Amino acid sequence: MDRAKAAAADTAHTATQQARHVGGELKAQAGQAVGQLRGRVRDEADSQSRRAAQNLRQWADDLHGMTESGKPDSPVQGVLQQVAGTGHKAADYLEDRGFGGAASDVQDFARRRPGLFLAGALAAGFLFGRLAKAGTKAAQDDEQWQDLPRTGTPATAAAPPTPVRHDPVTPVTPPPATATPLTYGTVPEAPTTPVTPPVSYSDPTRYPDGDVR
Repeated sequence: MDRAKAAAADTAHTATQQARHVGGELKAQAGQAVGQLRGRVRDEADSQSRRAAQNLRQWADDLHGMTESGKPDSPVQGVLQQVAGTGHKAADYLEDRGFGGAASDVQDFARRRPGLFLAGALAAGFLFGRLAKAGTKAAQDDEQWQDLPRTGTPATAAAPPTPVRHDPVTPVTPPPATATPLTYGTVPEAPTTPVTPPVSYSDPTRYPDGDVR
């Protein structure tokens, strides 16, 4: 009986130790997983903050370029220059502090001066909304300007020369020469009537007496 109790107590103690060991391992693995997750989130947040800083600097550069093309005496130009300068400073701050430093600074500022923090957040949201709307309108106006037909006669390229078609030359074959038979004149046949010789002076038939006259 005592042995059974002792064995049961040993088994319970062993199970308790194993449970503690398993719990410790699970807790350690969970802590590692949470640490890895935090590291990934931190890295992703830093990457996003750097990307946001680049976009903010590009936006500030574009805004500064708009002020250079406007009137120097315009009050709007002065405001835009100040906003562009603030954008450059904010971009530098994000690149230097990163997401973690920026979040920590914002939390500290919100704890110390909550009213000013809320007012600044509202003003920043309103300002960014107005600027985004103005940028969208400017982009639409630019697209409409590009879609307008251009005046003037467009330069036409010279038409290529029309190729001259040369028909193949067919050799002319002369007709075969035909020999024309020659027609000769008809030679008259010799007369069949005997020719009477002329009467000479010595012909006795002319002079029967034999006298030659």
